[in-house]
Amino acid sequence: MKRLLSLALIVVGLTSCVASRPPHIESDVHTGSSMAYGSYHNIRASTGELVIRAFISSNSDYGFSTVYGSDDKIGINEAWSFGKKFRYIKGGSVKRGCRGCLAKEVGAVILSESEFHSAAVNGFEFELSGKAGDVTGQIPPQAFSEVLGLQVKLNATSSSAGGDAPANQTLEIATPDEAEPG
Repeated sequence: MKRLLSLALIVVGLTSCVASRPPHIESDVHTGSSMAYGSYHNIRASTGELVIRAFISSNSDYGFSTVYGSDDKIGINEAWSFGKKFRYIKGGSVKRGCRGCLAKEVGAVILSESEFHSAAVNGFEFELSGKAGDVTGQIPPQAFSEVLGLQVKLNATSSSAGGDAPANQTLEIATPDEAEPG
């Protein structure tokens, strides 16, 4: 599961400079699962460049994917908000072999349904911590509310795709055809 997620997130990190899509739903005909994705949001980070994308899966997974670009890899492995540690899924990192290129680290922060709903009203302040540094940011409420606006359609899509997705399905955080930062 972690390996497939890592591969999906690394593919996102390898692609660059693709225009952001509006909030939408994607379905996987093979697994019968669907994901509602928000648009990309550039977050003012304490260092480097951070892009997030909120999501909800048909398996009731809530959270946001992260793509962090900086001159140096910081090895992100934890997510925190006001003293609470959140589940962080590390997707991998890529540093292109050129001068002036950014190292990109991809991952996802998993929220509970109530935390996601709260973030849709209040926004979400956080810190991503790594071995060689930290990055802090604040996500605006609309990043989450635009995805909640797709939830009824997501539920209808997953119902028409044959019911509930398998319990052991891998959570896929990002799509390989889009990515930022570019």
